[in-house]
This record gives sequence, C-alpha cells and structure tokens, in this order.
Amino acid sequence: MAPGCSCHCGAERDFQLENGHVLHVTGVDRAFLEFQALGMPANAMVGDMLISRVRANPAAGAEDLFLLKTVLLSEYGKYCAARLPGVSVSTQESVDSDAAVEVYSKPTCPYTRALRRKLERDGVIYVEHNVESSPALLKQMLELNGGRRSVPTMRSGDDIVVGFHGT
Repeated sequence: MAPGCSCHCGAERDFQLENGHVLHVTGVDRAFLEFQALGMPANAMVGDMLISRVRANPAAGAEDLFLLKTVLLSEYGKYCAARLPGVSVSTQESVDSDAAVEVYSKPTCPYTRALRRKLERDGVIYVEHNVESSPALLKQMLELNGGRRSVPTMRSGDDIVVGFHGT
C-alpha cells in the first residue's frame, strides 16, 4: 500500500509542497498511466491536464494547487522516464544531454508518437522539445527547418529531418 493510501492500489498519495503544506491527492497513478499510454510528454499543457484530473484534499487553495501542478509534472516526468529509458523531455530552451538526437514536437502529433516508438525500438537516446510549451523552442525549430511549422523536426548532428513517415 502506498503511503497515505487507503485503497491498496497506490492511486492516492501525499505530496509535500515547497511552501511546507502536504496535500492528499487521489487519481494520480491512473492519470499518469493514461497520459503516458497516449505518449504525452511532461510539459505545461500536461501539467494543466493533470491538475484537472486528480483530486486534492478540499482545503487546497490556489497557491497550493499551483505548487501541486509543479510537483505533479515533475513526478510525471520521472514516471515516464522510468518506463521509457533513454528519453528526456524538455520544455526548456537549452538542455545539457548525451542525446544523439533532438526532436522538436507537439504532444498530440501522431507522427511524433511514431518517431518516438522508432527511436525507442532502435535504442536511440534522444531529447524531446515541446514547441507548444515554449515560444523559444518553437523559434529554434523554425530556424533549424527553414521556417516550416512541421513536427516532428529532428536534429542529429548537422542533419535536419522534417516530418516522419515511418521506417
């Protein structure tokens, strides 16, 4: 049984927030599993979706919910990384990484999901940049691919590939 869980399934957790408050939250594991199965990366949009899908104890105020969203997003990133080794998801402009490939993507793009599956199947270490979460990342992608608003855009060394059609 998970700490603070009365249901024996690990779907309830207590989260320590930066302000010292502890929130009891239900529905966490179910939401993580569902979003990960859909191939959704840890980004600001997923953070908003997570906070709307889980239930925090009724005493949670606006500040607590904002801090909880940050904690949930961090935990979701760890959850995905544990299930998809070799994958790092970025919502920042620069990432220090050993990744051989950078992928500029949108969370709901089916071509990006197909590319992720191929890279994972081939054991390629990559970092994924969500262009919806950051105007700076979108700008980087547009500079790399000649101004095309097409995802996925993939960079490996000096090679740039726009789109993915399976192989």
